[in-house]
Amino acid sequence: MHNQPTETDQGVTMTSTAAAAALQAMTAKGTETMTAIGQRQLSFFDEGIQEHSGIWGSCLAQEMGHKSSGVINRLRDLGLFTTSPAGPDDDSDWWALTALGAEVANTLAAPTTTTTENTTTKENDMTENTTAKKTAAKKAAAAPAPRAYKVPKGYEVKWQHGGHDLLKKADADAKGPAWYTACNAHGDLHEAANAKEAEGFGVLKVRSTWCKGDHKPAAKKAAAPVKAPAAKATATKATKAKAAKTTATK
Repeated sequence: MHNQPTETDQGVTMTSTAAAAALQAMTAKGTETMTAIGQRQLSFFDEGIQEHSGIWGSCLAQEMGHKSSGVINRLRDLGLFTTSPAGPDDDSDWWALTALGAEVANTLAAPTTTTTENTTTKENDMTENTTAKKTAAKKAAAAPAPRAYKVPKGYEVKWQHGGHDLLKKADADAKGPAWYTACNAHGDLHEAANAKEAEGFGVLKVRSTWCKGDHKPAAKKAAAPVKAPAAKATATKATKAKAAKTTATK
């Protein structure tokens, strides 16, 4: 019975009862997140949408616009993700899809299959369009600052950070590693075997060991001494004249 196709209240047919149960328990935000993952709208997931493929938790929350970790934590509690604790140089935990999570994401990304009224299909289409528009708006709003590096031929900028970017090989025939970590300020590149390793090379403490640029914090300029406002004249010419007249009269 575990692998028996099951139709959920949302009109989506899951290939297992476990996946159907997970979808039933998901919030709207959770469904939106898993749909975006299945549609490959997010960064990372280098091995495709399958078991063990993953993404940094901070990136997942940022790209989906979640203001708290509650949404993705709920997905983990439902058995869709496993997490690896962050190391001393990592920004956040590593989130990897389980077999169940991959099934849910891939099924949600597939064309909507429903036996309910046409309105259900229209609502699902509107949700997908809204998700795509939100993702496009986020990418447009996050216009990158000028970068010092040059993207090697056959590579693409996959993920951008303040101090470093991750470049992924887009052309299988291109010479070079699967990933590069780029120092945004100085343009140096470091080879990496996968996304997680590339992210690790981007941490400032590590980046300063392979980038030839100066990574020391800029010295703060000494604050200019505050000049006291010029003392106002104790009296105007008219006041002085009046005072002199008064003195003479006395």
